[in-house]
Amino acid sequence: MDDWPFAILDAGKHECTPAWDSRGPIRADVHRLYHTLAGEAEVFADGRWESLRAGRVYLVPGHQQIAYRCRRMMRLYWLHFRANDAEWDSALADLGRVRSWPASRWRPWRDVVREWASLAAEPSLLRQARTQAVLLYFICGLVAERIEQRRGEDPHGWRERLAPAIFHMDRNAHDGPSLGELASLVNLSPRNFHRRFVEVYRTTPHAYLESRRMRTAQRLLRDPAQRIADVARATGYSSPYYFSRAFKRFHGVSPSEARRRASGGP
Repeated sequence: MDDWPFAILDAGKHECTPAWDSRGPIRADVHRLYHTLAGEAEVFADGRWESLRAGRVYLVPGHQQIAYRCRRMMRLYWLHFRANDAEWDSALADLGRVRSWPASRWRPWRDVVREWASLAAEPSLLRQARTQAVLLYFICGLVAERIEQRRGEDPHGWRERLAPAIFHMDRNAHDGPSLGELASLVNLSPRNFHRRFVEVYRTTPHAYLESRRMRTAQRLLRDPAQRIADVARATGYSSPYYFSRAFKRFHGVSPSEARRRASGGP
C-alpha cells in the first residue's frame, strides 16, 4: 500500500558464516534492521566498524557505503525497508551511524520479528501492519529528532521552497517531468534546483522520481488483471524490458517474482 509509512522490500531469517563478507564497501540504498540471536559480526557504516552482537537489534541507515563481515556464525532476523515519505527517508539516511537497542526492548514484538522469516514469501495485510507498527514505534523518535535538527540547519527554508516540486513529482512521476519543468515551479535554474534538491533530500530528482514510479509499480502488480506490460506503461516505461530491468534494480527482484510473493505463491 502506498499509504504505509514504510516500504518493506525484503525480510528473512539467516545464518551468517564467515563467508558472509561484502569484500569491501558496497552502495546500500535501503535501510536495514538486524535482530541478532547468536554469534558475532561487524558492519561498516558512517566511516566506522560496528560490532553486531547477539541479543540486540541494529538499525543500519541506507543511502551510504557499507561493508559487512562475520566473525563467528551468526543467526539473525533481517528486514530491508525504505520510508515512503522523502523527508523521512532522507532523515533516516542522515542518521549515518548504526543505532542499536537491547533485544529485551523488542520482547513485546518478538512474534512480529519471527514473522520476518516468512514475510516476503507469505505476505498478508496483518503481517504488514504489525511490522509497520514496530518500525514506527522504534524509528519515529529518531526521525522526528533528526528532522527538527535539519530544519534548524535550513535557515533559508529550502525544504518549504521545494515543496511545490515534490508535490508535482509525487502526482506526475509516470510522466517523467524534466529538470527544467521542476525548476520552473520553484523559480530556480535547473542547475540550482538540482543542487538544492540533493542538499535537502540527499537524493537526486531523477532517483526520487524513479522511487515513486517503482512504488506505484509494486502496488499495481498486486492486481492479477494487470499485465506487466500494462504496469510498465502506467508507470511511464515504453518497454516492458526496460521496466523489468529498472524494477529489479530498485526492488532486488523481477516484476513477476514480486507478483508471486504478493500473492503468497510458492
